[in-house]
Amino acid sequence: MNSFETVKEYFKNIDFDIVDDSLILDNVYKEIDGYEEKLALDLETVINFELLVQKSNFLQIINLCKKINIHFLSLKKTGSKFIELIFETINIMKDLDWKLIHKFIFKPVINNFTELCVDKNATHVVRKFFIIYFCDKNIERRNFKNEFSYILKEDMSLDTLITVIHYLKFMKSKSLLRKIVRIFVNSKYTFNKLYTYIFEDLINLSDDKSLEMVYQRIKPQFIDYINDNYGVFVILALIKKYPKENDFYFSYCTKGMKNTNVLLRVTENYCKLGEYKKVKKILLNFYEIKNEVFKNLLLRSTDTPDTKHINLVVCLMNANLYGINDDFIKYYKNEWIHRKFGLTLLKGFFEGGAENACKSAFARKINVGASLHKKRKVNNC
Repeated sequence: MNSFETVKEYFKNIDFDIVDDSLILDNVYKEIDGYEEKLALDLETVINFELLVQKSNFLQIINLCKKINIHFLSLKKTGSKFIELIFETINIMKDLDWKLIHKFIFKPVINNFTELCVDKNATHVVRKFFIIYFCDKNIERRNFKNEFSYILKEDMSLDTLITVIHYLKFMKSKSLLRKIVRIFVNSKYTFNKLYTYIFEDLINLSDDKSLEMVYQRIKPQFIDYINDNYGVFVILALIKKYPKENDFYFSYCTKGMKNTNVLLRVTENYCKLGEYKKVKKILLNFYEIKNEVFKNLLLRSTDTPDTKHINLVVCLMNANLYGINDDFIKYYKNEWIHRKFGLTLLKGFFEGGAENACKSAFARKINVGASLHKKRKVNNC
């Protein structure tokens, strides 16, 4: 057998940009036989090894996984990234043999699951594992709730908590959600910028009882959350997901408040709840809008709509209030159809509360089909 240095030098000099023949790749695998793990951990060779994996077919990757210790490599910084790449490559392949995947790829992760979940490097591998594992509809998928419940403690790392949240996107667990709320929903974590997006995900995944728990824990410090640069993101997510307490949220809204997004989210909620008298008062007292709601919300300072208020306008379109749909027709510009905000407004108009005759007349006027065809043609150039 060749020495590692000889194999390393050989491997470094392969240009995988021009090598993609399966038989040639088989020969490369033969040449590096026995040194796969060392090459995957060596900073000088791992990039080439990743290119080799990306060029490989399914059986070549399976044979590689037979030879390497996925558990061991996952605990190493360079090794974990290499294993992640293997998972990513498998994930985009077709005609997979799931029995082989379970035996040589899933099993090493499942057998060492708890250890991998609490390791900084390996948590990234576990998240990639979930993406493939929960896509397999042909097997009875294992529930990892007990393992996560065991490691779910206040002193757990941020990486591990992210992994738990990632798991909950695939497998719902009310008990895990509520345990996370009890441990982590407090100012120590919710005002920490590193945790902000975690709580947004947590709230979006929560059922009504879990949301009530979040609300009750945040309620005593609500004003502090509104005024905190990071805590306010938790509030915005809660307001959107838990409109039941909208009157309470509104009670903390004041004219000239630091974060106007809170008021905006509350106003959107009132629209969705059908409490239009309150919407009218907010428009008058906070936004100082008496008429031409569409123009004043979207076109007050520029000819291009202010995207911040797009969702509110769409909500009002659905209710067909304040002449919002008539004003949309009045101020509409053909170039809007080529912008995301324009498509959102068009969708809101045609799916909203405007009269069908009004929608038909507007569609004929702007020739929606031709405009969209032109947009597709431009995008395909």
